This record gives sequence, structure tokens and C-alpha cells, in this order.
Amino acid sequence: METVIRLRLSELTEETISRVKKILGSASKNNDPEINIRVDLEAGDPDTYFMKLNESIKQLERGEVTSFTMEEFEAYAHKLAGE
Repeated sequence: METVIRLRLSELTEETISRVKKILGSASKNNDPEINIRVDLEAGDPDTYFMKLNESIKQLERGEVTSFTMEEFEAYAHKLAGE
């Protein structure tokens, strides 16, 4: 099963994280959640988009990735929210 939950940065609150955890937790004990963060670039700037996309691919190939537990994600969300 795959579920996409789209949030604005302003909606990324402790309450929202709790709700998402509840949804994911109720789906299965063996779930493997994946969180993707997308930043929309201004329309009409494909060169910048592809430059950043290609750099991201290179970073991935070099193993320069960031992963974190749900607890670490919650702490980061609190930091972003200014709590």
C-alpha cells in the first residue's frame, strides 16, 4: 500500500506528525514509512531545476544521504516550527 500525504511547511506541527504516526502505525506493524520533501521551484526555471536535480543524483550516488528515525524527525519538525 502506498499513501501520499502532502503538507505545507506551516502544517508540519506536532499534532500533524502525531496523526501521521497514528495512520502509519495502524496500517501494519511491519511498515516502512518514507518521507519525501519537495521544494517547488519557480515556474519557468527548468535550468535551475535540472542543475539541482543532477547534483542531488550525484550526492545520492556518493552516498551523501540523510536518514533519521521517527523520533529524530519529530525533533526536527519541532525545530522547524520554532518550538
